[in-house]
Amino acid sequence: MTFDGIEVTVTRKNIKSINLRIKPPDGRIELSCPRRMTNAQIEAFVREKADWIREHRAKILAMDLPEEKQYITGETVPLWGRELPLIVKSGSPSVQLTGENLILIVPDGSTAEQRKACIDAWYRENLRLAVEKRMPYWESRTGLKCSRWSIRDMKTRWGSCTHQTAAIRVNLRLAEKPPECLDYLLLHELTHIRHPNHSAAFYADVAKFMPDWKQKRMTLNGKDTDE
Repeated sequence: MTFDGIEVTVTRKNIKSINLRIKPPDGRIELSCPRRMTNAQIEAFVREKADWIREHRAKILAMDLPEEKQYITGETVPLWGRELPLIVKSGSPSVQLTGENLILIVPDGSTAEQRKACIDAWYRENLRLAVEKRMPYWESRTGLKCSRWSIRDMKTRWGSCTHQTAAIRVNLRLAEKPPECLDYLLLHELTHIRHPNHSAAFYADVAKFMPDWKQKRMTLNGKDTDE
C-alpha cells in the first residue's frame, strides 16, 4: 500500500497490536500488524494516523543525520577508537588489517548490508578476543565471577547483566570504541552481580577499582562533559 505516494512496508506477524514506525534517514514507513488483519483494516489505520505520519516524517527529513555507511573504498571504519581507511577488493569474503588500512574483500555485486555483515563478523571476533583477555582480569580484581557472557548488537545499551544468573551481555559496537571503554563496561556489569541497581554503593564499588570511571563513561558515550 502507499501513503501520500510513499510505499508502506507491511509485515504481518504473530503479534496482538499494530506497530507503526517512521525510519530515518529517508522517512520510510514500516508497519507490522497481526496476521489476521485485512488490507482494508490496515488502510483505515494508516488514514487514522495520517497527521501523525506527516508530522513525524517532516521531523525526520529535517534532521541533519549522517549518511549511512556504504562500506566502500574511501570510507573509514572505527576499531578500538581509531578510524581505519577502508579499501574494498573483490574475492572471497574476509577482512584484513594491513598497516593503517582495513582491507575488505567481498564478491563483486555485494550490497552495503552484505559488506556491513562482513565487517560486523570481524568486529565480533576482535571483541571476543578482547573480552576473553579482559574479563578474567576484572574478575580477579573484583572477586566477582561472570557465569557466561555473550556479544549482542544492541541498540540502546552498551551491556547488561542478569543479576540472578551473573550472565553478561556485551554490545558488539564496543569494538569501535577505545579499549578503556570495554574495561569500564566489564567492570560496570560485573559490579551488577553484587548490586542489581545503580545505587550509591554500586558506584562506590566501581570507583574503588576505577577512580576515573566517569571520564571513561563519557568517552564511551561520546561526550566531552559529564552528564
